[in-house]
Amino acid sequence: MKSGNKDRMLDWFKYAHLAIDRMGIDCRYQTRTVRRFCRESVHRGKLTPMMGQYISKDRLPWDYWTHKKGMRLGVHCRTQPPPQNQPGAREVLTDTNWWKSWCAERLTTSTGSDKAILLYDDRRNATHHQLISEHWTAEDAIDEENKSGVMVTEWKQKHSGIDNDLWDCLVGASVLASIEGVPVEDGPRRLLGNL
Repeated sequence: MKSGNKDRMLDWFKYAHLAIDRMGIDCRYQTRTVRRFCRESVHRGKLTPMMGQYISKDRLPWDYWTHKKGMRLGVHCRTQPPPQNQPGAREVLTDTNWWKSWCAERLTTSTGSDKAILLYDDRRNATHHQLISEHWTAEDAIDEENKSGVMVTEWKQKHSGIDNDLWDCLVGASVLASIEGVPVEDGPRRLLGNL
């Protein structure tokens, strides 16, 4: 075994003991089925139904939403009980546009920063990250002015037919990491151009 491969294996074993503390499942599609699965699974303490809320320039900004008793507030997200008369696990509702802007800013942050989101370096295979990069760039950030004159960033797909599932996975994982205690120091600044 080559020395570089052996070092890589040792690095992998160093982190092999890590376990999943929380896993989110998008419940926008097949909502009742996902809620039921999360409630009845043997892993129910780790499964979290998640739903993104698209807050456009025409909607009330997240900061002005009313949060009811039983809801736990996070950074542009909240954990809430399922709707009345619907069995299920507590679920996470997320301000999708805010979190997409947050992720995009970290993806465009320079490598030396502790705020950067980085992919592992694999110069041997240039196509290794092609699929994830296609998904992560499937949407554009568009700044719109709302009725109050405040600029709102809306994320819209460039055109239909482009998958963005892995982009949504990164956003959901970032939200869950913040809920689990990973600090979110500050919000996204206005993006100058798109990802």
